[in-house]
Amino acid sequence: MRQVPSMVSCALVLAMASGAGADVVAYWHCNGIDPDVSTTVGANTGTGTMNFASFGDGATMFAGTTVNAPDGMIAGDSLGLTGSSHNNAFVQFDVATAGKGDLSFSFAARRSSTGFVNSRLDAWVNGAWATVGSFNASTVAWETVTFNLASLDSLENGTASLRLVFDGATSGSGTIRFDNVTLNSAIAVPAPGALALLGCAGLVGRRRRKG
Repeated sequence: MRQVPSMVSCALVLAMASGAGADVVAYWHCNGIDPDVSTTVGANTGTGTMNFASFGDGATMFAGTTVNAPDGMIAGDSLGLTGSSHNNAFVQFDVATAGKGDLSFSFAARRSSTGFVNSRLDAWVNGAWATVGSFNASTVAWETVTFNLASLDSLENGTASLRLVFDGATSGSGTIRFDNVTLNSAIAVPAPGALALLGCAGLVGRRRRKG
């Protein structure tokens, strides 16, 4: 019976550490964006910003999609980039990730036949931009593009900065468009206080067993 309090404490701390499971850290539906008004857009869910100032006059609004959208979201608009003169333009996402881990990044995308065929995701890691992976959006239909970021611990439990970089357009009318941008977390990262409490609970348990 003496061990019950420490067992309860451990159970409480483990619950705090495990969190509620996968959830949305930040989400942008791209509806209602006006590039002539602002090139910085706050997240519709979560805390973060999307900045596409690099697009310049290539920023273009298209019809959107429900691909990769949460239930109930309308298709609305999508944000896009037009013209080979804008090869290597990027959109940057800066997101607060406190308490979040095992991240993944996804969005809906499609392009035209002369659009941006060599596109990639970069992440700010150890003071520099590093390429996470590349993608080639479909020319036929909207599709979901997903990147697993679970191995990038520096993006967790703090701030994550990501860039979609678009390249490979071969004409002035070549386009790419994206919508329903989502950063997900598969786990909750325990706060330092919770880890300390877990250690104390274990120590109390050991002392009581010795007694």
